[in-house]
Amino acid sequence: MITVRTAAELLEHYAAWERDFIGICLQGASLPAAYLREINLKGSHLPGIDLRGAMLCGSHLEGVHLQGANLSQANLEGCSLQGSHLEEADLREANLRGSNLYGANLQGSYLEGADLRITLLRRANLQQAHLQRAQLVEADLNLANLRGANLFQANLNEASLEQADLSACTLWQTHLQGANLCGALLRLANGQAANLQGVNLSQAVLIGANLRGADLRGAQLTGAAFAGAYFDSLTQFDADFDPVAQGMRRLH
Repeated sequence: MITVRTAAELLEHYAAWERDFIGICLQGASLPAAYLREINLKGSHLPGIDLRGAMLCGSHLEGVHLQGANLSQANLEGCSLQGSHLEEADLREANLRGSNLYGANLQGSYLEGADLRITLLRRANLQQAHLQRAQLVEADLNLANLRGANLFQANLNEASLEQADLSACTLWQTHLQGANLCGALLRLANGQAANLQGVNLSQAVLIGANLRGADLRGAQLTGAAFAGAYFDSLTQFDADFDPVAQGMRRLH
């Protein structure tokens, strides 16, 4: 196992075709735009590191500590990030397409405009995460914690959020067409003007949710709980769905 103490040493060893840097410590190191494709940093301690714009495709980052790191516009496509620690990390406009973030901690992270298509985020902690305009098409968010997350204008079409917790999250103008939210918790969520066409909301809990202007045409609503949820004249349901009978409140 290679021991490195500085960013310069890491780049020197990488240039010499070394790839295994398991468990290294480079807190606060500066490596902007570094080329580190397929590097192995399993279990390393890298809080506050600057990797903005870095190339990290296909890298092994399982269990890595990246709290407060700057990974904005970094290329992390196809990376293994299971169980990684990314609390309050800056991942704005980063490419995480197809990456494995199973059980990762992304609480309070900044993912505005990030590419998370077909990404595995099952059981991930995204509480209070900033996901405005993020691309999450076909992402696996089953059992994920998204409490209080901001998903304004995010694209979650065809994503799977089965039994995910989206309580008090912002879903304003969010695209969820064809998504699976079976058994999901959406208590007090703000789904104003959200596109929920064809969404599976079976057994979902939407108590107190804001659904003003939302489009729920074609949605599967069997067993869903809507008590105290809000709708208005712009909210669209299938003709056979009676929102008042489901305990919803109409706002004029």
